[in-house]
Amino acid sequence: MVLPITGWSWHSDAFSDWVNEFIPYAENQGIHRDIAEAALSGLTSNPEVVRLDGKQPEHKITFEQYLDNTVTPRRIRIGRALMKKHHALLKRIAATYRVQPEYLVALWGIESDYGAYKGNFSVIRSLATLAHDGRRQEFFSQELIAALSILQNESLTSYDLTGSWAGAMGDCQFMPSTYLHYAVDGDGDGHRDIWHSTPDILASIANYLHALGWRNDRGWGVEVELPEDFLDEEADLTQARSALAWRQRGVEWERTPIIPHNATPAYAIYVGDPAEASYLVTDNYKAILQWNRSRYFATAVGILANAIEE
Repeated sequence: MVLPITGWSWHSDAFSDWVNEFIPYAENQGIHRDIAEAALSGLTSNPEVVRLDGKQPEHKITFEQYLDNTVTPRRIRIGRALMKKHHALLKRIAATYRVQPEYLVALWGIESDYGAYKGNFSVIRSLATLAHDGRRQEFFSQELIAALSILQNESLTSYDLTGSWAGAMGDCQFMPSTYLHYAVDGDGDGHRDIWHSTPDILASIANYLHALGWRNDRGWGVEVELPEDFLDEEADLTQARSALAWRQRGVEWERTPIIPHNATPAYAIYVGDPAEASYLVTDNYKAILQWNRSRYFATAVGILANAIEE
């Protein structure tokens, strides 16, 4: 079990000294000393990770720009092909975890472009760098302990743990703590391989969504037209109304199975600028937001899933 990092501090700005202090701390957290030493001893800070962590975007892109970059014709085409290729596997996973296949494929596509861009940074080195010299040192210290726990309990080495500069791993871009809790062995080989095994990748995505409260009797949401007298305070993910009540309020949308019956709880939201896009979303949308708190991300997942399923 990974214990929470509380009261962890160090006494030197030098990365090598930080590593020497972190190793016994990791041991106190249940990591075998030989595991921690093998992973961390001689490690150097990664200046590229420090640069990326400190990089600020020059401007915030609009939701339309985000969609243009994320839900592309190519990504839709590949998603549809993968739905066909893995039909039997997806059907089995969907039945086990009660998550519709198109959402599994959509998350796979948006997180790593179906495995094409999963990252080749050393997760251990990235997390150690960020735990020493990042904006969220406590968070990344926790994730480093989780990564060391993976080395200790799985048949993996430091060289196997590759991912994004921020430590997100594999095709589904799980942080190490997410991997520990939600990654599953989908192909029955005794390993949880979210880097190479398609059954493991898709089953892990499904297991995580299921744990976040996904319901397979509904979709994620639908784009809507709001009445002229709509109030900004009504666009709130804490204010659920039935689909029928939203209709009566003057919210309009095309016929769709996304919200299957009038009693389904739904929420009106803006995505980006209120003038850009408005949606009526279900609790499944809130589940995606627990995966990634960006409304751009969550909406893009839903839109890509719809396009793949068509």
